[in-house]
Amino acid sequence: MGLSQPTGIGEDFGGIERFSHSIGIAVAASTPQLSGVAKRIERMQIVEMTEATRMSGGCACGRVRFEAAVKPDEAYLCHCRMCQRSTGSVSIAFINAMLDDVEWQGQPDWYDSSPIATRPFCANCGTSLGFLFKEDASKMDLTVAAFDDPTPFTPKHHFGAESMHRAWINTEGLPEYRTDEHQKLVEKWVAATGKVPD
Repeated sequence: MGLSQPTGIGEDFGGIERFSHSIGIAVAASTPQLSGVAKRIERMQIVEMTEATRMSGGCACGRVRFEAAVKPDEAYLCHCRMCQRSTGSVSIAFINAMLDDVEWQGQPDWYDSSPIATRPFCANCGTSLGFLFKEDASKMDLTVAAFDDPTPFTPKHHFGAESMHRAWINTEGLPEYRTDEHQKLVEKWVAATGKVPD
């Protein structure tokens, strides 16, 4: 539903991670030859924790485009029923961004999905683009798959776990098929556009 990570167990894991990082830095700093490495690691960690990356995205038809400052390692999966109904998916991958850091090139359409929230989308192609609380909002969520390059994003937590379809979470071991190995699909794309999409 567009909420930031709940406090609790996630913070404990974060503490363990920070502790392990600090041990690594301390060991490196104790060796003169590695002190420079320790400083570089520390700078990288500070950047990772504090700096957002400017990234672009948009809808399938290209009418709605956006740029936003986001932290790719802080994405999450929402499983709440409102998101499932609004997106037609068992879950939706979101990334949080400050409202002031989101710039639209081509304004999205907005759907009032509930009494408390509204969602940007493209009325032309139907792409779901995010989530926004109607009141007292300084942040909003953007859909991860709407970014031009979603590969840097990694999930940090699950939300709406009460509606989670667990059979769809861990699909390791199921057969995997590439689209470019499906001959009939390839033939259709080549006939229509001359090539298979990237």
